[in-house]
Amino acid sequence: RIFSLCLLAYSINFLYIFYIQSIQNMKLANILTLLNGLVFPVIFVFIFSIIWNENGIWFAFVVSEIATLLVIYLYSIYLNKKTHGEYSGFFLKKHHDENEEMLEYTIHADENDALYLSQQVRDFLRDEKTAELVSLAMKELLIYILEINDNLDWIDVIVRDNDKSTIISIKHSGIGYNPQTDTELNSKHIDNLISISDNIDYSQILGLNNTVITIKKRDDYIFYGKKVLAEIIRF
Repeated sequence: RIFSLCLLAYSINFLYIFYIQSIQNMKLANILTLLNGLVFPVIFVFIFSIIWNENGIWFAFVVSEIATLLVIYLYSIYLNKKTHGEYSGFFLKKHHDENEEMLEYTIHADENDALYLSQQVRDFLRDEKTAELVSLAMKELLIYILEINDNLDWIDVIVRDNDKSTIISIKHSGIGYNPQTDTELNSKHIDNLISISDNIDYSQILGLNNTVITIKKRDDYIFYGKKVLAEIIRF
């Protein structure tokens, strides 16, 4: 009966940890899991068992869940102040740049859909040089994902474009593909995309493969300089 008092807080914490994983905040998810599953229970069991004996053990789990919930709340306040409002609310909602545009598209496991989406991406991106490169690389990437997955239903793609960067997110089930480590696909266009990318994150969460590619905007000299340097290193 005492343990049942923690079920509401437990449910919120459980769902929140999965939510944080889904938005790629793995560091926070690991910290909360460690606090909730090990640190808080050990500390409070030790303290409350001395005060209330056996009942103290069950009270310890209740307080552990409440303490985890309190940590989440305090962290959301801290992050809001640290980022000057860029992240706000209990679920750390990020306020995007007012000049940012977003293309969100879900394709079926069909090559024609992949070709159509690559054309949409090329028309969507404002920088012509980046648009052409990203479009060609995404076409080959999507087709390759379809080839290695026989029973794939869909691929979810989100492209965000603002004055500072272009962010590409590709999410799907089945067999994953990491552009940085998987060498089965020999593609010049994907190699060029990797060479100009500032960061590529690949993760598998809740049965979904998620690849996030971030490209910072630069002038032409730096843009082509990285491509040329990548070609020289590969040669």
